[in-house]
Amino acid sequence: MSKKNNGIGKKIVNGILAANISLWAQIMKIFSDNPAAYLLKESCKQLEKGNFFLSYRLRLKTALPNYSILYSDHCSKTAIILQGPVRHEDNFTLETVKFYKSTVEDAIVIVSTWDTESSVTIEQLKKAGAVVVTTKAPNSGGHLNINYQIVSSREGIHKACESGADYICKTRTDQRIGKTHVFDFMKNLLYQFPNTDENQNKRMIALSTNYGNMFYPYFLSDFLYFGTASEMLKMFDFGTDSRNKFTMPSGSTRRNYAEKSYAPEVFLVKQYLNNLGYVCEDTVESYWNALKEYFICLDFKTVDLYWPKYEMKYAEHAISGAYFGIDSKEELRTENFDFINWFNLYSGSLKYKPEYEKYADYIL
Repeated sequence: MSKKNNGIGKKIVNGILAANISLWAQIMKIFSDNPAAYLLKESCKQLEKGNFFLSYRLRLKTALPNYSILYSDHCSKTAIILQGPVRHEDNFTLETVKFYKSTVEDAIVIVSTWDTESSVTIEQLKKAGAVVVTTKAPNSGGHLNINYQIVSSREGIHKACESGADYICKTRTDQRIGKTHVFDFMKNLLYQFPNTDENQNKRMIALSTNYGNMFYPYFLSDFLYFGTASEMLKMFDFGTDSRNKFTMPSGSTRRNYAEKSYAPEVFLVKQYLNNLGYVCEDTVESYWNALKEYFICLDFKTVDLYWPKYEMKYAEHAISGAYFGIDSKEELRTENFDFINWFNLYSGSLKYKPEYEKYADYIL
């Protein structure tokens, strides 16, 4: 059978399987009080006959009444910025605003989006308790459209400062942080791990990524940043990226990508460190020193970050970097700066070794 015909055959089989699963789901809605849990549980039982243990997680789409206790020191204000285009599917951004307003006491929830958004959507967001900032999109997106994030984040941060926020969390309109009390947790981390450089007010909190970022210099996720208002300004209050989109030559390594600040994540982290006066050498050693001195690294699981985008949303083991079937001894994709690895670095049990530089020279 040709490769083309084989691909068509797979599509037909996948379509039949999807139709059967859909039929079973409809039947379960009739005979089960919790059809989603039943279907997932039975599927897990069958698939565990292979090489993997499986579990599942149900997340509510809508913000129901909050039954957890609310507590805060009431001495400081926290702003939560959702930046980017509003996600309308399942009213995701709107329901996220409602969720934060019901679970984070006294929080200033800011949606920083574009002036092309409909007036109906803006009014819905305001009615849910959000402060809405609309901005004209930049004329140039810069390399990989990083300017869209820079501009919308910066405008949201300015509004947060005007609103009297002491602490600011920058997240996205298409993501939700589901862990209750996580913003107090992050604020407390800043006091438990004081910074040492007088050029920095307090440390910056960022998320780990899932690409072996322990050995990809300065590659921290740009999904979430948390810090004092002054530090968040240092992260985003600068000009836009003047570069046009470019590609890396074949055979480029993690280090090469870091040198060119190819990824927006690297561009932003380097920009921030430069503002602090730190000299960013594109080495594992320099990168680790920067994280130990200036950052606190968390992970998706700690904050329960949900991202309903791409097929990866169904595979938390992949998005959290817990397991990669294509991992290798040379690539080490599961070695990421989650909170455990960062804390071990901070505490000294994880120590830099010159031999680790070889992982930065892995060809992507």
